[in-house]
Amino acid sequence: MIRMFIGAFMVISTAFADAAPASTPPPLPWFGVSFIWSEVAPTTQMLHVRHVARGGPAERAGIRAGDLISTINGNRVDFGDELEFLLFIAARKPGERLQLTLIREGRALTVVVTLAQLAEASRPKWERNLEMARKKRFDRESRQHSPR
Repeated sequence: MIRMFIGAFMVISTAFADAAPASTPPPLPWFGVSFIWSEVAPTTQMLHVRHVARGGPAERAGIRAGDLISTINGNRVDFGDELEFLLFIAARKPGERLQLTLIREGRALTVVVTLAQLAEASRPKWERNLEMARKKRFDRESRQHSPR
């Protein structure tokens, strides 16, 4: 009797799983830069723009490779690590505008970036980057807490 119940449950749940529409993940915002952290003073970090995607939101806003991003929406860029920055961007919505202060050749500039929607074909790469950032944080925290 129990086997019949389990079998019937599996058939019914499989039928509903096939009939249920696949949920689509929410769109991800796209900023359009690759970066590294740059420590400009003992307590001050900035995002150092390494590459700007051609035709992307950052390029349209006038951001160039070599720029240092010091503030976003008036707040100091003090994310701590790549994971926090990626999660910050992921929490935004395509179409949202971010006001950035850049340092270029020693001068401060203000630009506004309108985030675009990340192409679905790029989602796996974004997810890999997010996972790598999580691993980096885990490794760093493990080293900090391990006995020496």
